[in-house]
Amino acid sequence: MVSSNRGTGAAIDKYGASFPFMKVQPVLAGADLRFANLESPISAHGRVSGKQDAHITFRASPEAAEGLAYAGFDIVSLANNHMNDYGDEALLDTLALLQDKGIDHVGAGRNEEEACRAVIVKRKGIRIGFLAYSAFANLDTRPACGDKSGIAWFIKRRAMQKIRHLRSEVDIVIVSLHWGLDFAEYPVPFQMKQARALVDAGAHLVLGHHSHLLQGTEQYRHGIIVYSLGDFVFDEEGRETCLLRVELSRSGIEKIDFIPARINDKFQPEPLSIVDGQKIRDRIAALSAAYTGYDSAAAQKMVDFYIRTNWQIFRGSGNRFALRNLLQIGIILRMITLFFMKVKKFYSGQSTDAAL
Repeated sequence: MVSSNRGTGAAIDKYGASFPFMKVQPVLAGADLRFANLESPISAHGRVSGKQDAHITFRASPEAAEGLAYAGFDIVSLANNHMNDYGDEALLDTLALLQDKGIDHVGAGRNEEEACRAVIVKRKGIRIGFLAYSAFANLDTRPACGDKSGIAWFIKRRAMQKIRHLRSEVDIVIVSLHWGLDFAEYPVPFQMKQARALVDAGAHLVLGHHSHLLQGTEQYRHGIIVYSLGDFVFDEEGRETCLLRVELSRSGIEKIDFIPARINDKFQPEPLSIVDGQKIRDRIAALSAAYTGYDSAAAQKMVDFYIRTNWQIFRGSGNRFALRNLLQIGIILRMITLFFMKVKKFYSGQSTDAAL
């Protein structure tokens, strides 16, 4: 997220477009293929709707594209809840600027077909296909529809169909998902079911992002699910982060490795020492342990965490985003259902007592 109105954009203005990536560029340079989620449109144009808080309405200057090229990114996902923050014009500028820098994009486009298309690359004889979707929306988020531009919205059935089709064309399928809830260390249970369904359809790697915090990973059948890698270049609270290094072969994922990093005070991700890095690896391992076997008690703990946190925020400040979080995981509907069940039970009990 290299938006001009945030700390990351201020650092670029002061030190140059390559500055956010200087500490990790040597690590990225050692990869055959580099992929990331781009959280802000890149443009000097476009208009805001005024529906969102200005602090969370993003747009990076065109110079920021040079930083992505310096870092060496080959592909970026645009399927997230900020890509429409400055409307069609800024989105179209983003596509053009990325193309000019030789960076491919997935998860957004000029129309629905482009937004939902797969990107296929070949490295060392291995064909790798990328898909990207967002399951999280802001007030300005707009899914691509027909000839209208926008992002690729996550619909599980449609994503599974795309994966099955793509699997016949490539050796490896990677799915990028913008999902989950802000500042949460666990995925909600239905995310786990969705991710496993994508693996069942043929995905080898599911890469999650949006929560701003590191979450755990899960090995399921032939696939690896990374629920959230946290932030990377960002100025939010989630300062602990990781680069994910994946070794592939034609037959699947051979190995994954986390390269722990911390976002410093100038918003640069900076690889950590062996000792400090091990603390993050241990934390990821501890978070991952909750997913083993999809334990119902662990799942309920995750649900309770979301309800409690977001309800407290909404009740305390009337924060509409906390309410949106509850709506997005269906908690409001569930609470209403439980309420009416209790009312029904109450009156049913009264009728029984009266009869007795």
